Amino acid sequence: MMTQVAQRLPGIGFEAQPSTQREHLPRMDVAVFVGFAASGPLHTPVAVEDAAQFEAVFGIDAPLAWDEQHSRPVYANLAPAVRAFFRNGGRRCWVIRVARAARDDEERTGEKAAQYNYFPIPGLARVDFDESGRKLVAVTPAFARARSEGSWSDSLRTGTVLASLAVEIVSVSPDGRTVDVKVRSKAGIAPGDLLRVSFEDGHILLLAVDTVQQPPASPPLSPPLDINVVRASGRSIWLGPVAEASPPPSVCVHVFGQGPNSVCSPPVSPPSGQGGRSGFEEEQWCELSGNIIKSDPSTKTMSIGLTTLPAELPAPGSLIRVEWNERQVWMSVRSAGYETGEGSPASKGACLQGEAVEIAYDAPVCSQKPVSGEILSFDLHAQRGVDYFVSLRGLGFTPRHPRYWGKLPTDRELYGGPGAAGERERTAAAFVEERMDFWSLHGGGRFPLAKSEKEPQRENSFCFPIGMPFVLNRDWFVGAVKLAATPLERDGLASFTADLFLDHGLVGYGLHTLMSQADFIRYQAPTIRKLQGIHAAIEIDEATIISVPDAVHRGWKKKKPDEQPKDKEPESKPEYRPEWWHFEQCGLSPAEQKKRSEDKDHRRRDPLQGNFLNCSIRVIKPPTGLDAGKPDLSGSFVLTWSFGQQARFAVQEATSPDWAGAAVMYEGGDNRIAIYGRQPGTYYYRVRAEENGDTSDWSAGIAVQVGEPLPWTQNKTEQYSTEALETLLAVQRALLRTCAARGDLFAVLSLPEHYRENDCAVHKKTLKEAVPGGLEPAALSYGALYHPWVTTRDESPVNPLRTVPPEGPLCGIFAERAMRRGAWVAPANVPVNNALMLDPPVLPERRLELQEARVNLLRQEARGFLVLSADTMSDDPELRPINVRRLLTLLRKLALRMGQRYVFEPNNASFHRLVQRSFEAMLDELFMRGAFAGPTPATSYQVVTGNGLNTPQSLEAGRFIVELKVAPSKPLHFLTIRLVQTGDGAAVSEGR
Repeated sequence: MMTQVAQRLPGIGFEAQPSTQREHLPRMDVAVFVGFAASGPLHTPVAVEDAAQFEAVFGIDAPLAWDEQHSRPVYANLAPAVRAFFRNGGRRCWVIRVARAARDDEERTGEKAAQYNYFPIPGLARVDFDESGRKLVAVTPAFARARSEGSWSDSLRTGTVLASLAVEIVSVSPDGRTVDVKVRSKAGIAPGDLLRVSFEDGHILLLAVDTVQQPPASPPLSPPLDINVVRASGRSIWLGPVAEASPPPSVCVHVFGQGPNSVCSPPVSPPSGQGGRSGFEEEQWCELSGNIIKSDPSTKTMSIGLTTLPAELPAPGSLIRVEWNERQVWMSVRSAGYETGEGSPASKGACLQGEAVEIAYDAPVCSQKPVSGEILSFDLHAQRGVDYFVSLRGLGFTPRHPRYWGKLPTDRELYGGPGAAGERERTAAAFVEERMDFWSLHGGGRFPLAKSEKEPQRENSFCFPIGMPFVLNRDWFVGAVKLAATPLERDGLASFTADLFLDHGLVGYGLHTLMSQADFIRYQAPTIRKLQGIHAAIEIDEATIISVPDAVHRGWKKKKPDEQPKDKEPESKPEYRPEWWHFEQCGLSPAEQKKRSEDKDHRRRDPLQGNFLNCSIRVIKPPTGLDAGKPDLSGSFVLTWSFGQQARFAVQEATSPDWAGAAVMYEGGDNRIAIYGRQPGTYYYRVRAEENGDTSDWSAGIAVQVGEPLPWTQNKTEQYSTEALETLLAVQRALLRTCAARGDLFAVLSLPEHYRENDCAVHKKTLKEAVPGGLEPAALSYGALYHPWVTTRDESPVNPLRTVPPEGPLCGIFAERAMRRGAWVAPANVPVNNALMLDPPVLPERRLELQEARVNLLRQEARGFLVLSADTMSDDPELRPINVRRLLTLLRKLALRMGQRYVFEPNNASFHRLVQRSFEAMLDELFMRGAFAGPTPATSYQVVTGNGLNTPQSLEAGRFIVELKVAPSKPLHFLTIRLVQTGDGAAVSEGR
């Protein structure tokens, strides 16, 4: 067959070939942070590109315990460390949230694992069918859970709004499983829709559409069907109106979602399995007795009086089940309140009102025609306080709906947690038609709720509305089910021990066996799983820096009931007034003045008569009635006091009851001031008056508690326990061992805030001691110690001034230096951004001593707060500089990347020359950028591939060895990196 060739214009054509893209060096600026967070997936690495993305996944600063010494909460160090990393030049990091996760041996250890919060969805019920999908088995309320474990969602409240689209119903089959619907187009109804059909007698048919097809052709003598009529088939449930009973019967009321500490009847079945670990089972309910006061079938409303009272009445929006005479009625509570009866003493009862429907387990005999049809969807809302309100709109009730609410993933599933690999890909595929991420909000961040824990087992079920409102009503929002544990226990942080940070399957393994055991757990164990804690960082190939800023906490303990703080007003002593003591000698030294001010004789409430005094001296009584009311959620309140006449006032604020560090925060003529935005903690206030130069004593002080005091207290400095120290040593040793075992990670370590010079030197010595379970000397060059802590101006909404460990800013400096100049340049002599002070300050005469102990000190210089040393903890002078270790890490990554190209290449002389030229070109580029110390390439590096290294026996075994000898800027010696290439891969080792 002839083909016609396209004609071309005469002339010369130029075709540009794309140039070969230059290969860049491996990234050396990616860090890993391991610590405590308010939310987010547990033990799962998540990549973060900025501070806003961190907050969207992991929340704001997580509160841990109460610091009684400073009357303030103690927060986790992870969030400020990540913010400081980005503020000091970091571009990308991985975050691993750690806490005590549920394990099979949880009951044996007695430790509480992190728990989910569960939320009843207002007006939403779930119906389960048997395997055939025809017989109704059970009806239960629908519960969602928080997207991740922890107490961060305690203040969340959920609400719903029902939406409907009217359709014309042509006919309904007797069993209700098939409905003919007239639509404007074939897309008018689709599998996954929930169809609601209302009848004249008040019955309602709810059909979960599984299939949509054209109805069969009409007989010839019958009129033809409209081409826009489709037949929807699926599972269905019938709801009926509640007929008014006379006399009102006694009923049994079931309130769902009661926690394990409820005073109601025990749950149907005791918590077990995963539900037991979470402290909540969806089948938990509270059984109450009552009677029907009134029922109105026309409005579908019902009122119930309770004769037994629960600890708390069901909140508006809750679903309750009412049973009598084998009848089952479900009611959506719209109002709940207590009523006082007559008599002496007065009796007390409760009344519940709301919309109610009766469940029909069999199709009713219904002769009436349908009066209306609707396709239903709903909006799910979540709010916290007045400043947080998010919504997901157009959600479906059935599992086949593309936006079924039960497909909302948890953080564990979304980010590929253990046992959920690929869940995000499967979920994204389900929504590819809408081209959107179901878990994301338009304004950024994650929707705070996820599917129920039992949702995957309920394939033969669907949800339906009962009394769900058509308009938004925030009075019908429902909070989480109350659980018995304290917030810190539900965060999985009740005890501060090393197992929070370590994988239990890798504890006790040494430097040379750690990686093989980690690979066995991940790939070969009978039950493979992902690694946890700091060991989860083994899987992050691009990371070269790692830090655990929360390992330096002092630990905490739970308050006993008799240790709860008492309402005690702070003592306010009389003020020392120099103007009352003119008769004494002048020119007192500061020490004498301080001694005089503390003299009881000089702390009087009136001048000492009988001496030469100024005749104009007046004794002014202090103001009275100082009061602050109750602070609101934002930490704002109003101070008021009383004084008989006009005067100027000074208000003093302190965070300690002995007024240490008190400061005057207001001076003026008003006796009423507003104080805004105080952070959680205890604040102390007192006021004094001033008239014509004379001042009164301070008034009686008051204590103002902003926020709820935490039930856990931080261990005091003098109570720094052996357990907390062992936790720090175990975590830091394991981190250094992990870095050395992987070969390309560098650990940035810090010390507890209260450590002084002697403590730092002792800690460094203890850390590297060769005790049982201690640290191998080879791992010491893979980490560096930094001290002291730094106070920075933070972007945190919790506290703008934070004193934090130095890991965050130092990791940012590591990353910035690697990006701009190279990993072979020491990360030192760079000021810390937004640093204000150091805590504790280090004496200048002790700096040399700590530097010799391999502790890198942050110090205040004219250029700012910076580090002027860059030492690892190694005693080997050749591996002591951080830039040497980082350069060797870079060469290792380069050697591995280049070595992978040569697998299965013919092992001959030509191949040897090719490899040598490739590595020389790589090292020559590093030489031009100043990575090596020698003046010429020959004195800076060597690539050895000769016969002396690759013997005939080695070549016959399929091995090819390349030695890279380099001279870093310091020390001026050759360090050897050996690349061994075999038929199945490559390995890199160091030598000299």
